[in-house]
Amino acid sequence: MFASLVINWTSCRIALILGGCMSGVGLTLCFFVSNIYQLYVTYGLLTGTGLSFCYTANLVFMGDCFAGKKFTAVLGVAASGITVGQFLYPYISMFLLDKYGWRGAILCTGAITMNICWMAGLFRPLKEYVVTEPAIIPGNEKKKFVYGSSNTIQIMSKSLSNLHLSSSMMQMSLKNEQEPPIKQSKKAFDWDIFKNLSFIIVTLNNVLFLFASSILYVFIMPFAQSQGHTMEHAAILASILGPSGAAGRLLLGLLASYHKVDTLLLYAFSFVAAGIPLVIYPLVGSVLHLLYAATAVCGFFLGAWGSIWPQILAIAVGTSKLSSAVGGCLFFASFGSALGPPVAGWLFDQLGSYNVPLYISGSAIILSGLIELIPWMRDKKKWLAIHRHHRAIQGEIHGI
Repeated sequence: MFASLVINWTSCRIALILGGCMSGVGLTLCFFVSNIYQLYVTYGLLTGTGLSFCYTANLVFMGDCFAGKKFTAVLGVAASGITVGQFLYPYISMFLLDKYGWRGAILCTGAITMNICWMAGLFRPLKEYVVTEPAIIPGNEKKKFVYGSSNTIQIMSKSLSNLHLSSSMMQMSLKNEQEPPIKQSKKAFDWDIFKNLSFIIVTLNNVLFLFASSILYVFIMPFAQSQGHTMEHAAILASILGPSGAAGRLLLGLLASYHKVDTLLLYAFSFVAAGIPLVIYPLVGSVLHLLYAATAVCGFFLGAWGSIWPQILAIAVGTSKLSSAVGGCLFFASFGSALGPPVAGWLFDQLGSYNVPLYISGSAIILSGLIELIPWMRDKKKWLAIHRHHRAIQGEIHGI
């Protein structure tokens, strides 16, 4: 939520630079700590806040640059990089731990994280256009919509009756880079998003998802070992979530960008498909290859969260409120992530089995997908209209 405030006050670039500095400095300060309480501040508070700035700024920036279903495709490609990092980081961290110890390893991690700052300098806002209100001339059949960047202007033609935009009556000029842009008043945080039912449903979806996924990531290896599998096999089982999740984020993101696919229904289906393997986990726990297959299916469909949910959020509240929506959604979702492992651990202590926590994890993911059908059924006409709009736009683009 604080990241949204900074983005609205300044820009995505500044928020990303600030986040990179905070997380890098936080990790560097971990080198000097002498007790766990200092780690709460340096690693938990400072580093965690900085990384949340980076994640939120990235999402909002991509939402500003890429509209419609193109946003989902771009986000799928970008989000797949997260899981690649999750797959590689354990091996890098083990090498650093063996070479330099935990203090040296976390110092090196801080140095790597500081690279976010110079990368943020590449975030350049798009140049804007000023388009005056066109006149309507009856008796013609084409309307031209102008969009694009300062370097490339593409024109979409769409057949309409009795409507024409005369090129002589449409004045378009690029804003001069030397002229100061006209700044509109912008709220530090748009509280109106909490009046939006679709936003509340997406937030609840995130709470349930992060609650369930935190249980999965913490208990997947202990569960495998409790079923008689070796530590090496349990580690392989956990590592499958990385590449399968990367494939899911990339492929599901590209699929959601296809103009004939209903994005919201794909999102809901993906969560249901990801929860079912977790529910049957305890039933196939003794068969290692079935565990591998169930984990791969689960990780693949969980990739929908990384590549599709920001697009669902943008449709629900609009891109102008996306920074506030992302911050508010992730703020409440963090409670789900924090509650998952303690609740599952308490259940394990009471029952002496990992089965019930896994049942709860799978059921929560399935429920998080089913509740997404509420806004779809409630505003079915709206979602179908958006779907038809994307089909029309992508089907009728012509080069100049």
